[in-house]
Amino acid sequence: MNKSCKYCGRIHDISYICPKKPQRKWHKNRQTKEKFRSTQVWQDTRRSIVFRDMGVCQLCLKENRYNTKNLEVHHITPLSEDFTMRLERTNLITLCAAHHKQADAGETDAAELRAIAEKNEEAL
Repeated sequence: MNKSCKYCGRIHDISYICPKKPQRKWHKNRQTKEKFRSTQVWQDTRRSIVFRDMGVCQLCLKENRYNTKNLEVHHITPLSEDFTMRLERTNLITLCAAHHKQADAGETDAAELRAIAEKNEEAL
């Protein structure tokens, strides 16, 4: 049985794999990050960072607001830049989803986040 190929526009047998079909790209870094986030050591570290930060978004707290909803743990130095810092406690900070998105976009100063994380770590 033949069918029209959406990649080259020609007619091929249904079992034929067109060479113009784009290859699926797997990023080793993405797979490594996804595997890391499902490990028990990350889950334990994540819980301890949220506990250290009193279960409150640290940027909301700086703005004198107590936001305990939609909390996420942010890597100040991204995993893609330095995977060795993935469990470094001074590289991790609790943020709400909105502030986490801002931090990932670079709208928040990383030095400021690191200073907050270091201050919270010293307070323990």
